[in-house]
Amino acid sequence: MSDRDWPHARTSRGLLPQQEEFLSAFRRLGNLKAALVATGFKSRRVWRWLREDRAFQDAFDKACGNAVGTAKKLVEYGTLGAVSTLLDAQSAMKGVVMKVHCPKCGEEFAVDTLIEDWSARLKSSEMLLKGAGILKDQREDIHVHLTFPELSALALLRGDPDAKVPPYMIDKFREMGLLPPGRGENVVEGEVREVPNA
Repeated sequence: MSDRDWPHARTSRGLLPQQEEFLSAFRRLGNLKAALVATGFKSRRVWRWLREDRAFQDAFDKACGNAVGTAKKLVEYGTLGAVSTLLDAQSAMKGVVMKVHCPKCGEEFAVDTLIEDWSARLKSSEMLLKGAGILKDQREDIHVHLTFPELSALALLRGDPDAKVPPYMIDKFREMGLLPPGRGENVVEGEVREVPNA
């Protein structure tokens, strides 16, 4: 039966007949993919129902045995575990081998020891602060709005730094941080790289 042949009135549970058919197949087969195959519905239709239709969302959740609620709880528990791991990383240590010179006998020995792992400690601090919304990566807050001709000109400059582009566009790109101070050369691609200290 095609979609156009289905009546569009809702059942006593507030569902469309197609939704009832899909849920019946889902309960019977216990598998989303099998229910889609059995009913002939496209997955995008079911996802649309799940996004937009509250009655279908509730009925689907019941058919899943409250799996949606269970999934939310699992995500919460996983989040707590991740935070716990980050907190543990605040006291991270790492093993190193140090050479020790004995002043009495003049021999050199290799000694295994633990030192603070400041790289792990700082990274975990950064992730905790970002997760709490206290620290933000500035790159996340950059929103660039360009017209189609401007996008085309920027793409042209990225391919050929000496391309003929109107000066006002180059000035605009430079103001927006998309170009360095010089004429179109070395167009900024919007990525940040760590540079080791000299």
